[in-house]
Amino acid sequence: MRVEPWRSRSAIRLMCGSSVVFRDKFRNLKVNRPEDLYNRIISKSGKVTSLVRKKKMEEYEERIKQALGVLGQVAEDTTTPRNIRRAAKDSITALQGTEYTPAVRASNAISLMDEILQDPNMPQYTRVKLWNVMSVIEAIKD
Repeated sequence: MRVEPWRSRSAIRLMCGSSVVFRDKFRNLKVNRPEDLYNRIISKSGKVTSLVRKKKMEEYEERIKQALGVLGQVAEDTTTPRNIRRAAKDSITALQGTEYTPAVRASNAISLMDEILQDPNMPQYTRVKLWNVMSVIEAIKD
């Protein structure tokens, strides 16, 4: 059963009274029904959601940059077997692509790294680096 957010008085109280600026912004609204108040609040605070989304995208891009740095080190390490370096380069390419969202790019890179982590020829320090990269980019969501 789906309950609309404006049906709950406590939800509206939370939306209107969460901060002084927010409360002052909506103090003199003339509304007849709770759903009108909810719609007004959502329409006026639409900028807030875009700012949050932009902040998350910046965080995701920072995580991708960190992963690219470590993957670059693995790809340039001559003590690492060639197939593992190739997989690291492929992961770099997957993360740098712009045709997909950051979450899809991260998922593709994780898939490539997961395949190569099973290789018995991989040095332990390289395996740990790849695990760290995977843990950094696993937090990227849509």
